[in-house]
Amino acid sequence: MHGRGTYYFANGDKYTGDWVDDKWTGEGVFIRAGGDKYEGQYKDGKQHGRGTCYFANGDKYTGDWVDDKRTGEGVFIWADGDKYEGKFKDGKQHGIGKMQYSNGNIKQGLWYGGVFLSFLQR
Repeated sequence: MHGRGTYYFANGDKYTGDWVDDKWTGEGVFIRAGGDKYEGQYKDGKQHGRGTCYFANGDKYTGDWVDDKRTGEGVFIWADGDKYEGKFKDGKQHGIGKMQYSNGNIKQGLWYGGVFLSFLQR
């Protein structure tokens, strides 16, 4: 396939967007049968570039993607109101970032593989 179109999967998933050489490349929307939805950029069939993922459980991520993983700058908002803004690598908080909890507490500093390491020094 080449151009723009919609593909319906047997399991109920659906992709609408750009295709290049039978791969999702460019802008597109992928909706999983379970309710997750991704809107954004694709490269060679993978989420790559800027995009937003709305998860069926109410979570939401907007930011950079590399090879289907949250990598780069982004904002993740959990359904309970917790919010992380900062760097991601391989889908986890990694680098400088700020976590604001729904109770008002804030953790700002260095993260590694999803684990908070240290507060920023002033």
